[in-house]
Amino acid sequence: MPERDQWEDLPAQVREAIEEKAGTVVKAEPISEGINSDVTLVLHLRSDRLFVKGSRTDNPRRMRSLGREAVINPYVVPISPALAFEIETAGWKLLGWEYIDGRRIDYSPGSPDIPKIVETLAWLAEIECPDLGFPELPARMKNFTPEDDLWRFAGSGLLHTDPNPGNVRIANGKAYLVDWACPTRGIAWSDAAEVALCLITCGHTPADAERIIADLPVWRTADTTSVEISVASTEATWTGLYPESNPDPWINATVAAARRWAAYRRDTHGSTHRGAPR
Repeated sequence: MPERDQWEDLPAQVREAIEEKAGTVVKAEPISEGINSDVTLVLHLRSDRLFVKGSRTDNPRRMRSLGREAVINPYVVPISPALAFEIETAGWKLLGWEYIDGRRIDYSPGSPDIPKIVETLAWLAEIECPDLGFPELPARMKNFTPEDDLWRFAGSGLLHTDPNPGNVRIANGKAYLVDWACPTRGIAWSDAAEVALCLITCGHTPADAERIIADLPVWRTADTTSVEISVASTEATWTGLYPESNPDPWINATVAAARRWAAYRRDTHGSTHRGAPR
């Protein structure tokens, strides 16, 4: 993992700007999770804490991600921490959020966290994606989905698209979705499928994972053929992007899960759909 900047490494102008927005910083605690920021910190203030992440402004990709996280926040506050400040100065862009004193979700069988993420999915499925120029799901799927089927994934839903355990925090009795680096417009049940893949990755059978999301109203709207194509595309995506053993255990486990889910759908539903070649 690349070494990140610490509080003391930030230019004085940046630290002063943060304290002007947030208050006096008593302690800055570095955070190791996440890979797409130059700095991630928990700032301890005199009477509060804030989570801060940011990057240098000479990195266009990270700047886009931070910009998307900032503009989507008002739409997702009930299931995501509220943005406290946004600063761009001295060659840095930083975002500060209310601190959620939580932990990573446990997706394993029997986990009490699972009903919480299902509740979060139900809330999110009711939200239409704001017209803010976010990526469209069909465009994101085009390399591994037959072109004639891409229309199936168009829609007006707001999607997170990456509910891996590091991006779901359990706190205050609910599941918060964090790291909205790539909010996407598309068919509203797609995030439920992404959570099902996480469940399979963490030890559920494909049948059990599908049962967990089965009562979501948005999942009941998904036609069988579209689900078949989505699962086949998921298998093609993960095996296409990571064709060999990867040093990241989560990636390896997800590749295996995608294969199990696709095999299950072929065995139980007679699906012959395959994702498009890259």
